[in-house]
Amino acid sequence: MKTLLPLFILLAAPLLHAADGSVHGRVYGQDERGENLGPVAHAKIELKSETGAASSIVMTNEYGYYQIATLAAGAYRYKVTAAGFRDEDEMRGFAMPQDTREYVHDFLLSREAKPGSSPPQSNIVQPAVHGRVYG
Repeated sequence: MKTLLPLFILLAAPLLHAADGSVHGRVYGQDERGENLGPVAHAKIELKSETGAASSIVMTNEYGYYQIATLAAGAYRYKVTAAGFRDEDEMRGFAMPQDTREYVHDFLLSREAKPGSSPPQSNIVQPAVHGRVYG
């Protein structure tokens, strides 16, 4: 009986991780006008559980790709940072669904305005709205 216990623990260990899934995706950048800058290399992604406990910290590769191989189902808050971009951490998050083996979540960072520069002027003309509202 004593020899069966270690064997059972060894065989059951992978089942404990079976409930975990993975999350992966890319971090993209945009300039001050909202123009796509493509993937952001070496961005840092920090995940925290709803209680605020640190869950995972990863960096994107040179193609802006990240992967967290084991992540339990639940709700997570995130903070994404990269040099030259504003931090993305305004109480945003996502929920890792139960029974999900693979979840994709992409992030979008906005370029920081250069000191002393004015906000970009938009050439978009908003159309005037004409008509009546009936209640």
